[in-house]
Amino acid sequence: MRRFLDTTNLFRGLVLALVATLASAVYLAYEYLVVQRGYVAEQLAGGAFAPRFTLDIVGAFVALFISATAGFAWANGRRLVGFGSWRRVRRDLALIVPIGAAIALLSALVLDRTLYKPLLTAVRNPFKPLATALFEETICRWGILAIAFRLSRSVPVAVVLSAAFSVIVVLPVVQRHGATLETWALVAIIGIKFLLAIGYAVFFAHKGLLSTMALRFVAALPAPFLAIV
Repeated sequence: MRRFLDTTNLFRGLVLALVATLASAVYLAYEYLVVQRGYVAEQLAGGAFAPRFTLDIVGAFVALFISATAGFAWANGRRLVGFGSWRRVRRDLALIVPIGAAIALLSALVLDRTLYKPLLTAVRNPFKPLATALFEETICRWGILAIAFRLSRSVPVAVVLSAAFSVIVVLPVVQRHGATLETWALVAIIGIKFLLAIGYAVFFAHKGLLSTMALRFVAALPAPFLAIV
C-alpha cells in the first residue's frame, strides 16, 4: 500500500487517468448522441442525459485513477515489464502490426460479421480504437492484472484473473441484446473475448503497457469503418 500511496505513483496515475478519461468522454459522447441515440432516447428521458453522462465520466475517471496508480505501484518489476517506453514500442512494431492486423481480421469476420451482426448497425464509433487502447488497457491490464499479481504473486494467475475481468465488463452489453442472439453465439462471444484477453494479458506481461496499448489500437483500427452487411 505504501507504493500505491507514493506521491510519484499517484501523480503518474492521475496523468494517465486524465488522458484515458478524455478519450473515454469523446467516445461516450459520440456513442450516446450518434451510435446509440435511439436506445439512449428510450432510456434517458429529457434532461436525464447530462447527469447520466457526467456520472459515467466521473465513474470512469475514478476507476482509471485507481487502476493507473496500481499499475505504476505494482506492475514494474522483475516479472512484469511495466509501463514500457516509446523506444520499446518502435522495436515491437514488427510484432504489433501483424498481430494487430490478424486480430482485426478475426474480429471483422468472426465477431462483427457473424456473431455481433444482430446487434450492430452501419454507424460505428470512430473513437473506438483510441478509447479501447487507453481505457480498457489501463483498467484491465495496468490495473486489474497488477492488483491480481500483487495479491497472488503469480503472473499466470494474474493473467487469467484480468482476462476474466475483461469478459465480465462486456457481459452487460451482450446481455442487453441477449434476446436477439442464439445461446451458441453468446457462448462463442464470451469464449473469444476471454481468449483475446488472455493474449493481451500475456503480451502485456512481456512487452509492457505502451506496446499493449499500441496493439489494441491497431487491432481496433478497422472497426469504426466496417459496414455491417
